[in-house]
Amino acid sequence: MAEDIILSLKDVEIGYGGKTVMKNINFDVARGEIVAILGQSGCGKSTLLKNIIGLYQPIKGEINIFGKNLVALNELEQQDLMKKIGITYQSGALLGSLSIGENVALPLEEHTDKTPEEIKEIVREKLSLVGLEKYIDFMPSEISGGMKKRAGLARALALNPELLFFDEPSAGLDPISSAELDMLIKELQQKLNSTVVMVTHELDSIFSISTKVLVLDREIKTIADYGNAYELKEHSKSEFVRNFLNRKVVSE
Repeated sequence: MAEDIILSLKDVEIGYGGKTVMKNINFDVARGEIVAILGQSGCGKSTLLKNIIGLYQPIKGEINIFGKNLVALNELEQQDLMKKIGITYQSGALLGSLSIGENVALPLEEHTDKTPEEIKEIVREKLSLVGLEKYIDFMPSEISGGMKKRAGLARALALNPELLFFDEPSAGLDPISSAELDMLIKELQQKLNSTVVMVTHELDSIFSISTKVLVLDREIKTIADYGNAYELKEHSKSEFVRNFLNRKVVSE
């Protein structure tokens, strides 16, 4: 039985200001996978993610989400497709003037016709999933960095997305908080039967929760390798990938 592919990039080229950052990007993500995108600083990881979620337009190629080419859709069609995905950003991207509960409620208020009572119940449910139900009335300034990440995750889950994107989910966290967030992501992925694509530079996260890693190389401006992290660490066809995953410093 063929894998259920829910994200597929075909011959994608990305860049800005007339400059190509990455080219010949081809990969598929199957339902239920946790795929980590990694590479050197400045290689284009976050730029690639922003192209995948429609914030940037690729120079060429197809970005297929749930079988629809995002690049070919009009603005309204893109908005409808985006309702099926959840996104979290490095900072958590919470609105400081709203409580944690109000932040989580935003997607529900904007994209559904649910009553205030129904929305409040869903907000409590999502905050409970990330261990923050008791903080529903707290302001973002009153909680820790790790809790802000969890609140951002709860908001990303508000519309029950099948596909979740994370941009550096562990950035700025101490090792213990980072490991806790990794385990939470994995637990939620299994509980909700969702699919995760995350940009990260944390090798501990990659080895602990990802099913596949996509390694970008800024020198060749394309994918160096794609597969299971442990297998690539030992047997990648790319010396760069083996060195990267083994934290091996190579002298110039």
